[in-house]
Amino acid sequence: MKLSDKAQETPDVTLAGDLIESAYELQSDDPELVPADELTAEDEFPKYGDFLEVVEYSPYDGTDRGECYVEVPQRLAAWLVENEVGDGDRWKVVQSQKVDGEWQFEVEVVGE
Repeated sequence: MKLSDKAQETPDVTLAGDLIESAYELQSDDPELVPADELTAEDEFPKYGDFLEVVEYSPYDGTDRGECYVEVPQRLAAWLVENEVGDGDRWKVVQSQKVDGEWQFEVEVVGE
């Protein structure tokens, strides 16, 4: 890889273990997951996983931090669906941990 390749703008990506840093807002009632290989060039990070395009907010003062992609492991996807989180809904991960190789999350809806 050349320096000029590295300097190209890539989307902001947040991995599952780092989701407790912010609150997130969905932009659709039925959002599409984006595979990692569609976000970045081959051999660039992240190489695998499914991501959701969201708007990121500060969990402290609600400041809009802009659009980004967040990694969505199966258990987080299940929580979002079970709790009918949709267009305009904000949510945040209160706690995350990996147990037996799978992410587990404590998630809450923000602003209710």
